[in-house]
Amino acid sequence: MKDSHSAQSSMRGYTEGLGETFLKYIEESKRWQADLINEIHRDQSSATERGISAAVSHPHATGREKRLEQKLIDLLYFPETSDRENRIVVAHKKTFRWIYSDPDSGGTPWPSFTKWLQSGSGLYWITGKAGSGKSTLMKFIYNNDLTFDNLRAWRLTIPLATGVFFFWNSGHGMQMSQLGMLQSILCQLVTKFPDLIPRLFPERWEAYNLFSNDPQDLTKEELLRAFRLLADE
Repeated sequence: MKDSHSAQSSMRGYTEGLGETFLKYIEESKRWQADLINEIHRDQSSATERGISAAVSHPHATGREKRLEQKLIDLLYFPETSDRENRIVVAHKKTFRWIYSDPDSGGTPWPSFTKWLQSGSGLYWITGKAGSGKSTLMKFIYNNDLTFDNLRAWRLTIPLATGVFFFWNSGHGMQMSQLGMLQSILCQLVTKFPDLIPRLFPERWEAYNLFSNDPQDLTKEELLRAFRLLADE
Protein backbone atom coordinates (compact mmCIF):
# COMPACT_ATOMS: atom_id res chain seq x y z
CA MET A 1 0.00 0.00 0.00
CA LYS A 2 2.83 2.34 0.85
CA ASP A 3 4.53 1.60 -2.48
CA SER A 4 1.25 2.15 -4.34
CA HIS A 5 0.60 5.42 -2.52
CA SER A 6 4.16 6.55 -3.21
CA ALA A 7 3.82 5.70 -6.91
CA GLN A 8 0.56 7.63 -7.15
CA SER A 9 2.14 10.64 -5.43
CA SER A 10 5.13 10.48 -7.77
CA MET A 11 2.87 10.22 -10.81
CA ARG A 12 0.75 13.13 -9.57
CA GLY A 13 3.87 15.21 -9.01
CA TYR A 14 5.20 14.29 -12.49
CA THR A 15 1.86 15.19 -14.11
CA GLU A 16 1.68 18.53 -12.31
CA GLY A 17 5.26 19.29 -13.26
CA LEU A 18 4.54 18.41 -16.90
CA GLY A 19 1.45 20.62 -16.87
CA GLU A 20 3.40 23.57 -15.45
CA THR A 21 6.14 23.08 -18.06
CA PHE A 22 3.55 22.99 -20.83
CA LEU A 23 1.85 26.17 -19.56
CA LYS A 24 5.21 27.94 -19.37
CA TYR A 25 5.92 26.85 -22.93
CA ILE A 26 2.55 28.24 -24.07
CA GLU A 27 3.21 31.56 -22.32
CA GLU A 28 6.71 31.81 -23.80
CA SER A 29 5.33 30.99 -27.26
CA LYS A 30 2.73 33.75 -26.93
CA ARG A 31 5.43 36.15 -25.75
CA TRP A 32 7.85 35.55 -28.61
CA GLN A 33 4.96 35.52 -31.10
CA ALA A 34 3.83 38.95 -29.85
CA ASP A 35 7.43 40.21 -29.98
CA LEU A 36 7.83 39.02 -33.56
CA ILE A 37 4.54 40.60 -34.66
CA ASN A 38 5.60 43.89 -33.04
CA GLU A 39 8.88 43.72 -34.95
CA ILE A 40 7.03 43.06 -38.21
CA HIS A 41 4.91 46.18 -37.64
CA ARG A 42 8.02 48.23 -36.83
CA ASP A 43 9.87 47.06 -39.94
CA GLN A 44 7.33 48.54 -42.34
CA SER A 45 9.57 48.88 -45.40
CA SER A 46 10.64 45.23 -45.42
CA ALA A 47 7.11 44.01 -44.78
CA THR A 48 5.85 46.20 -47.64
CA GLU A 49 8.40 44.71 -50.03
CA ARG A 50 7.47 41.18 -48.95
CA GLY A 51 3.77 42.00 -49.23
CA ILE A 52 4.17 43.26 -52.80
CA SER A 53 6.24 40.20 -53.65
CA ALA A 54 3.55 37.92 -52.24
CA ALA A 55 0.82 39.65 -54.21
CA VAL A 56 2.80 39.40 -57.45
CA SER A 57 3.93 35.82 -56.89
CA HIS A 58 0.50 34.50 -55.89
CA PRO A 59 -2.16 36.25 -58.02
CA HIS A 60 -4.60 33.38 -57.43
CA ALA A 61 -5.25 32.87 -53.75
CA THR A 62 -5.19 29.39 -52.25
CA GLY A 63 -7.84 28.20 -49.81
CA ARG A 64 -5.64 29.19 -46.85
CA GLU A 65 -4.90 32.63 -48.34
CA LYS A 66 -8.62 33.21 -48.90
CA ARG A 67 -9.24 32.46 -45.22
CA LEU A 68 -6.49 34.93 -44.24
CA GLU A 69 -7.97 37.54 -46.57
CA GLN A 70 -11.34 37.08 -44.90
CA LYS A 71 -9.74 37.61 -41.47
CA LEU A 72 -8.53 41.04 -42.58
CA ILE A 73 -11.91 41.88 -44.13
CA ASP A 74 -13.62 40.87 -40.87
CA LEU A 75 -11.17 43.07 -38.95
CA LEU A 76 -12.05 46.11 -41.06
CA TYR A 77 -15.80 45.52 -40.97
CA PHE A 78 -18.07 47.02 -38.32
CA PRO A 79 -21.83 46.27 -38.35
CA GLU A 80 -23.04 49.89 -38.20
CA THR A 81 -21.15 50.91 -41.34
CA SER A 82 -24.29 51.27 -43.50
CA ASP A 83 -26.76 52.44 -40.85
CA ARG A 84 -26.77 56.06 -41.99
CA GLU A 85 -27.17 55.20 -45.69
CA ASN A 86 -30.05 52.86 -44.93
CA ARG A 87 -31.88 55.61 -43.02
CA ILE A 88 -31.70 58.10 -45.90
CA VAL A 89 -34.92 58.20 -47.92
CA VAL A 90 -34.77 57.04 -51.53
CA ALA A 91 -35.36 59.94 -53.91
CA HIS A 92 -37.81 59.69 -56.77
CA LYS A 93 -35.87 58.67 -59.87
CA LYS A 94 -36.58 62.02 -61.59
CA THR A 95 -35.93 64.30 -58.60
CA PHE A 96 -32.17 64.63 -59.03
CA ARG A 97 -31.78 63.88 -62.74
CA TRP A 98 -30.56 67.47 -63.19
CA ILE A 99 -27.19 66.49 -61.68
CA TYR A 100 -26.40 64.65 -64.95
CA SER A 101 -27.58 67.50 -67.18
CA ASP A 102 -25.17 69.70 -69.12
CA PRO A 103 -24.99 72.98 -67.13
CA ASP A 104 -24.06 74.93 -70.28
CA SER A 105 -27.45 74.26 -71.84
CA GLY A 106 -29.48 74.92 -68.70
CA GLY A 107 -27.63 77.96 -67.42
CA THR A 108 -26.77 76.31 -64.08
CA PRO A 109 -24.00 77.94 -62.03
CA TRP A 110 -22.04 74.75 -61.30
CA PRO A 111 -19.47 72.82 -63.35
CA SER A 112 -20.56 69.71 -65.22
CA PHE A 113 -20.81 66.68 -62.96
CA THR A 114 -20.76 64.22 -65.86
CA LYS A 115 -17.61 65.78 -67.34
CA TRP A 116 -15.94 65.47 -63.95
CA LEU A 117 -16.92 61.79 -63.78
CA GLN A 118 -15.59 61.18 -67.28
CA SER A 119 -12.32 63.09 -67.19
CA GLY A 120 -12.02 65.20 -64.05
CA SER A 121 -9.70 64.89 -61.07
CA GLY A 122 -9.69 65.93 -57.42
CA LEU A 123 -12.95 66.56 -55.58
CA TYR A 124 -16.37 67.56 -56.84
CA TRP A 125 -17.68 69.54 -53.88
CA ILE A 126 -21.42 69.57 -53.20
CA THR A 127 -22.59 71.92 -50.46
CA GLY A 128 -25.92 73.09 -49.11
CA LYS A 129 -27.88 74.08 -46.03
CA ALA A 130 -28.84 71.56 -43.34
CA GLY A 131 -31.86 69.54 -44.45
CA SER A 132 -31.57 70.63 -48.09
CA GLY A 133 -31.20 67.03 -49.32
CA LYS A 134 -27.41 66.61 -49.68
CA SER A 135 -27.41 63.07 -48.25
CA THR A 136 -30.40 62.08 -50.38
CA LEU A 137 -28.61 63.43 -53.45
CA MET A 138 -25.43 61.52 -52.60
CA LYS A 139 -27.35 58.27 -52.13
CA PHE A 140 -29.08 58.89 -55.47
CA ILE A 141 -25.74 59.47 -57.21
CA TYR A 142 -24.08 56.42 -55.74
CA ASN A 143 -26.94 54.10 -56.66
CA ASN A 144 -27.54 55.48 -60.15
CA ASP A 145 -26.27 53.59 -63.21
CA LEU A 146 -25.47 56.88 -64.96
CA THR A 147 -22.73 57.54 -62.41
CA PHE A 148 -20.95 54.31 -63.25
CA ASP A 149 -21.57 54.63 -66.99
CA ASN A 150 -19.74 57.97 -66.94
CA LEU A 151 -16.97 56.65 -64.69
CA ARG A 152 -16.26 53.84 -67.15
CA ALA A 153 -15.34 56.47 -69.73
CA TRP A 154 -12.70 57.72 -67.27
CA ARG A 155 -11.26 54.37 -66.21
CA LEU A 156 -11.11 52.82 -69.72
CA THR A 157 -9.65 49.33 -69.15
CA ILE A 158 -8.81 49.78 -65.45
CA PRO A 159 -11.11 47.92 -63.01
CA LEU A 160 -13.51 50.36 -61.37
CA ALA A 161 -13.24 50.49 -57.58
CA THR A 162 -15.80 52.50 -55.60
CA GLY A 163 -16.67 52.87 -51.95
CA VAL A 164 -19.19 54.91 -49.99
CA PHE A 165 -19.45 56.23 -46.45
CA PHE A 166 -22.12 58.50 -44.95
CA PHE A 167 -21.05 60.39 -41.84
CA TRP A 168 -23.70 60.49 -39.12
CA ASN A 169 -23.36 63.02 -36.29
CA SER A 170 -26.06 61.25 -34.28
CA GLY A 171 -24.34 57.89 -34.55
CA HIS A 172 -21.60 56.34 -32.45
CA GLY A 173 -17.87 57.06 -32.76
CA MET A 174 -17.12 54.98 -35.85
CA GLN A 175 -20.07 56.48 -37.74
CA MET A 176 -18.86 60.05 -37.37
CA SER A 177 -15.06 59.68 -37.47
CA GLN A 178 -12.30 59.62 -40.04
CA LEU A 179 -11.29 56.23 -38.66
CA GLY A 180 -14.74 54.83 -39.45
CA MET A 181 -14.67 56.29 -42.97
CA LEU A 182 -11.24 54.83 -43.75
CA GLN A 183 -12.09 51.45 -42.28
CA SER A 184 -15.44 51.23 -44.09
CA ILE A 185 -14.16 52.25 -47.53
CA LEU A 186 -11.10 50.01 -47.30
CA CYS A 187 -13.31 47.12 -46.23
CA GLN A 188 -15.54 47.60 -49.28
CA LEU A 189 -12.61 47.81 -51.67
CA VAL A 190 -10.60 44.84 -50.41
CA THR A 191 -13.81 42.79 -50.36
CA LYS A 192 -14.13 43.48 -54.09
CA PHE A 193 -10.38 43.18 -54.75
CA PRO A 194 -8.85 40.90 -52.07
CA ASP A 195 -5.59 40.60 -54.03
CA LEU A 196 -4.83 44.16 -52.83
CA ILE A 197 -4.56 43.05 -49.19
CA PRO A 198 -0.84 42.07 -49.21
CA ARG A 199 0.02 45.47 -50.75
CA LEU A 200 -2.19 47.59 -48.50
CA PHE A 201 -1.62 45.73 -45.22
CA PRO A 202 1.80 44.06 -45.62
CA GLU A 203 2.58 43.75 -41.89
CA ARG A 204 -0.73 42.11 -41.06
CA TRP A 205 -0.47 39.85 -44.10
CA GLU A 206 2.94 38.65 -42.94
CA ALA A 207 1.72 38.11 -39.37
CA TYR A 208 -1.33 36.23 -40.65
CA ASN A 209 0.85 34.01 -42.80
CA LEU A 210 3.17 33.21 -39.90
CA PHE A 211 0.64 32.81 -37.09
CA SER A 212 -2.83 33.09 -38.70
CA ASN A 213 -3.38 35.98 -36.30
CA ASP A 214 -2.40 39.55 -35.47
CA PRO A 215 -3.65 40.80 -32.08
CA GLN A 216 -2.74 44.45 -32.69
CA ASP A 217 -5.62 46.89 -33.13
CA LEU A 218 -6.03 48.81 -36.36
CA THR A 219 -4.59 52.32 -36.13
CA LYS A 220 -5.46 55.50 -37.98
CA GLU A 221 -1.87 55.66 -39.28
CA GLU A 222 -2.10 52.13 -40.70
CA LEU A 223 -5.43 52.89 -42.40
CA LEU A 224 -4.18 56.18 -43.85
CA ARG A 225 -1.09 54.47 -45.24
CA ALA A 226 -3.28 51.77 -46.80
CA PHE A 227 -5.51 54.47 -48.31
CA ARG A 228 -2.48 56.27 -49.81
CA LEU A 229 -1.13 53.01 -51.22
CA LEU A 230 -4.55 52.36 -52.73
CA ALA A 231 -4.54 55.78 -54.40
CA ASP A 232 -1.18 54.91 -56.01
CA GLU A 233 -2.50 51.66 -57.49
